[in-house]
Parts: sequence; C-alpha cells; structure tokens
Amino acid sequence: MLLLAAVYAVTVPVLAVLSVFYAVALSWKLCVWVALRCRHGRSAAVLSGADAISQFPLLRVNEAANNMVVRIAGRVSLPDLRRRFRENLLDVKRPNGAWKHPKLRQYFTEFLGLHVALPDPEFEFEPHFDYYYDSGETPVTYRDERDLSMIVEDLVNAQHWERPTMAPWRIFLLPRRDEQEHVLLVKADHAIFDAGAAVMVLFPSIADGDAAAKDLFRNMAHVSRWRRAWLHFRGLMILPFGTLMQFFNEPDWNPIHRHDRNSKEGKFVAFPQVVPLWRLNDIRHATDVKINSIVLTCVSRAVCRFVEHRFGSSSTSSVIDGSSEKPWTWTCHQPVSMWMPGDSPELVNRISAVATPLPMTTTVTGSEGSAPVVEPITRLTSTEHLQIVKEQMARVFVADAIWSGYTFLRLGINTVPKWVTVPLARRSFTHPTLGLSNVRCAEAGYTVFGHPVTLITGFLPLIKTWDLGVVVTSYNGDMAITVTGRKSAFSSAEEMKQIQSYIMEEIDDLHRMAKQLVASKNNTLPDAEQTVNKISV
Repeated sequence: MLLLAAVYAVTVPVLAVLSVFYAVALSWKLCVWVALRCRHGRSAAVLSGADAISQFPLLRVNEAANNMVVRIAGRVSLPDLRRRFRENLLDVKRPNGAWKHPKLRQYFTEFLGLHVALPDPEFEFEPHFDYYYDSGETPVTYRDERDLSMIVEDLVNAQHWERPTMAPWRIFLLPRRDEQEHVLLVKADHAIFDAGAAVMVLFPSIADGDAAAKDLFRNMAHVSRWRRAWLHFRGLMILPFGTLMQFFNEPDWNPIHRHDRNSKEGKFVAFPQVVPLWRLNDIRHATDVKINSIVLTCVSRAVCRFVEHRFGSSSTSSVIDGSSEKPWTWTCHQPVSMWMPGDSPELVNRISAVATPLPMTTTVTGSEGSAPVVEPITRLTSTEHLQIVKEQMARVFVADAIWSGYTFLRLGINTVPKWVTVPLARRSFTHPTLGLSNVRCAEAGYTVFGHPVTLITGFLPLIKTWDLGVVVTSYNGDMAITVTGRKSAFSSAEEMKQIQSYIMEEIDDLHRMAKQLVASKNNTLPDAEQTVNKISV
C-alpha cells in the first residue's frame, strides 16, 4: 500500500501537466467530429479508443481478424438464418431512428488524423452472410472433422474484403455432406466487436428464444456508479506509471519468437479439444485458485514441454547453465473483458489486457554445501507451479494495470495524436510471444431453430509480432481449447497441435493432483453430476 501511495503522489502533478495537453487533443477531436458529420452525415462516427486500437499498424494484418465458430447439430437453412439475423441484429433501430449496430454497415478509415467509421456505399447484406463457394460457385461442404478443419483454416487465412469500402465482416455457412450438421464461421475486423459483445449480442441474434438473457453478467454482482467511478479513478492514477513502464519492455527472446516473420504468411489453427468444466471446478475448489490462473499454469507448462521436445536437451540446458547469449524470456498477453452489469449490450469493444511473464525455470535448493540449481519449471509439480502463478496474479498492481490499460484505451487512443499513442502501443504489443483469452459463454446450451448448438469457440487474433494464441471457451458445461500459431513460427500444423495436446495433459495431471490433495485432507470431491458448473473469471 505504501508503494501504491507513492505512485499516486507522483501521479497527481504529472496528470495536472498532461491535462492541458489532453484538453487540446480533445478539442481537436471535437473539431474532427463536427467536420466528419458535415461531410458524411449522421451515419459517420469517430471510433472509440477501444475500437480504434485495431486500426493500428501492428493489427492491420489478416491474422489479427476475429474468427469464431458456431456448430449446430441439425439441418438449418440459409434464408432462415439471414432473416433472423436481420430481424434481431442488422435492422434493429434505436428510438431516434438510428441503427443500433451501425458498424455492420460501415467501413473504417482515417479522417484528419483520426480513425473513423463511414457508411459502406454499396452495402448488400446477402454477400456478408452466405455459403462459402468453391471456384465453380458451388457451396463448399465437409465430410469429417479433418475436412472441416482444413476448410476453416483456409477461410481464416483468406482475404474476404473485396473492396476497401466494404464493411469488414463475413459469416459463412458450412453444411456437412449429409446436411445433418452445419457450422457458422464468423470473420470480422476487431473494431466491430470483442468476445464479450459476440457472446451477448452476436451469437444470441441467431439463437432461439431470449438467448440474450444468458449473458456475461449472470454471475456478477451489480456494480454501483461510485464503485465504477472508483475503478476508473484507480486506473487513471496509475496511468502515467504504467505508460512509462511500456518503454522498458523488451521483446521476448525464445526459440518460438525469434524467426523470420516474412518467410510465411498466415496461421495454423487447431480445432478445439474439449474438457468437462467440472474438472476445472474440482481443481478450483481444491486449490482455491481461479480458473484463469489454472489455465495459465497449464499453458505455461505445455509451452515449456514443447520447447524441450522440439529443441532438445541442449537448447534447454543452454538456457539453464547460462551458456546461451542471453536467457530466454516468455510473456503472455491476456485480454480482459471490461463489461460490467449496467453496460448496454451492443457491438463494441470493452476490453483491456495484462501482460504476464511466464516463469520457465525454477531455482532448486541443493543439499548442504551445494549451490542452488536452476531447472525447468516442469520439474515442479503442477500444484507447486499453480501456486506461483496464483501469487503472481494476486499482486496489487495487476488489477490496477488492467484498469490503467482500459483508461488509456478510452481516453488516449484516437484522441491523443498518433505520434504519441502508436509508439506506446507498439511497445506494449511487440514483446509477448503468445496470447491467452478466456471466453465465457452460456451455461445452458443455445438452440437454433430447435437444433442444439454443440460448440462455440474462436481463434485468437494474432497481431504482427505474436506467434501463438490460445482461446479457452466455456459453454454448456464444457471448456473448449483452441490453439493457433503463426506459420513462420512452426514447421507444420501438427507440430503446433502438440501444444494443445500438452495443455490437455496438464489439465488431467492437475486434476489428478487436486483429487490427491483433497483426499489427503480426508475429504472427497463431489461427483461430476453434483458439481456446480460456475466459472469465476
């Protein structure tokens, strides 16, 4: 607390000086807004900071687009899906007559130095929600899982915006050959929505009934206005300190991160492997550690095992005995949803992030008289590693850093000149090797025209300097784990999928140890059927 008070004491005078500069920037933004409305009318808008960050150079790559998958066990027709999408989302208006979700009809560009949304002059709905056609203009179908995985990877890596002024989103319907199953693949510019908006707005728009009620807020207590204001204030107070720290970030140095990024374009995707949520909840109850930290531990151990397997013991020992040029470093970028009860569900971005260093080695105390030995982190048991991650995520500055990042997005991006914000964003984004996103969907399953939705998942957007992405999606009592990797960082999709297999093995191992931990306390874990499937994020 003394350290936090010292940071606040330094922050107050710094913010006082910066407020003058910010007032000038805000005045310029207001002038741009007026000029934009005068030239393009009410349908044009200046993007919010959280939406505009996706327009920065590092994110203007095809690999950074949003890609999500919805799997429907049954026969559905394209006209019915289109009609429901229009009625529940595309054509919905506000009381004043304006579109409720205007970005579905807009494209993104620059105007007088700021990122703006302008109406698509040739907007037609049908091409945006359609089958995926082959060269002969025949709808593409899939036979089995392998076939589907290949089609999805092709779609993820393809360019789908035929013209610069096209609204950057597409939804593809992929039928199975027997038409007894259908898959929807969503591809969109990240400026349109984040994962929270997809869960609360996009997916429910095609589902039966009042699916919108099954949103992110179901397990969250009401957040009062004063509490919300206090969180924003804490983020503001630590903002100068957090911004300054970005300049001391160095890019990760490890065998996955150091490669020629121009050698191959695109990314590999691994279709999800599923684990029952009750296993994660068993671990949570036994260890008193949140799901996020459990997943981060398993991902960290999986990456360490992958490096040992791929690069051999010589590469591992070169790091440990200090003979390498410099130690390997690993950082995980974790997007954090900032949606709170009281927010209006709409297609926007409300997101922050926290960068977490991944410990890949540990110091083991030797016998009396011998020097400590540095060994790979996998030498620790899963529960020992989990406690390290728990302590790391419980540090006081982690929560403040998340709110600081959100405040920076809301107040700084697309307001303060780009010659200030772009270098800061570059320093923030370029050092991590991997990203990890934990997405929470409905506890009860959706249906679409009476057919159950068996899977909702996504593939992490990879900005230009990231090499690996993991998305963990909880839905209907299961947790789906997808992995995506840059093609220039991995020799093949099968090699990248090894990380996914290791993650699943680490979850199994941690669950086994959690059961042993409970048994040692003379307790028994509840049966799977009695476990309450509630995830704490």
